[in-house]
Amino acid sequence: MKGILYLFTTIFCSSSLMQGGGPETPYEYLVAGSRSGSSRFLIVTPVYNNEKPENTSGNGRCYMIDDGGKLKIMWKISGWYAFPRSLYLTGDGFGLVRVHDIEWGPDIEPKHKRELDENDILLSFYYKGKLVRHFKLSDLFTKLDFGRAGQSDRYSIICDVNFIPLRFLKGRFANLDLVLSENEEMFDKVVSITTVQQEELFFKVTDGTLLYRHPCDLIGETIKPPADQ
Repeated sequence: MKGILYLFTTIFCSSSLMQGGGPETPYEYLVAGSRSGSSRFLIVTPVYNNEKPENTSGNGRCYMIDDGGKLKIMWKISGWYAFPRSLYLTGDGFGLVRVHDIEWGPDIEPKHKRELDENDILLSFYYKGKLVRHFKLSDLFTKLDFGRAGQSDRYSIICDVNFIPLRFLKGRFANLDLVLSENEEMFDKVVSITTVQQEELFFKVTDGTLLYRHPCDLIGETIKPPADQ
């Protein structure tokens, strides 16, 4: 148990220090499982490229704490780095949703500014450390017209990500019973993703299947077009 506390303290302190270098500076951090009291967590560590910082990669290890208080590695990932705002881990530790950073707007530095492309990857789904599916913008949207996200001049397409218990979804969607068997656990199987186009999309975590989409209101947000349009 002392080893676990030391690990948490080290990650917390190093993350706090590294964040001082700015939001674009990769640092080591921990992502806890989504369910309250989950004993699963993911540690992401950057692998720096000093010659080309923009090509910095990363490694990730998902751990569980067993009944005896010991750490066990559940799975590993490698080859890419994402900031903590981009990763969502299920409570059972098996599913990982990555929201790729696609931001644009007038306050983006000129060297990073570019137009959105229909081939930009927006979402990736991992299960037990393996990529099972990803979605490009063109897979989910017919028009790349996202307006303005809230009051910020820095736009982002995804507004909210939540894992939904199955008991809230059973009987709501006609095709749900075709992809979810009765013996599956009630948690960690469906994720709800809200976009700035005021749509809520439901995906199956284990394989990335898009189950359903419908219009919705953004909680606490009013989407307004930019003043110059």
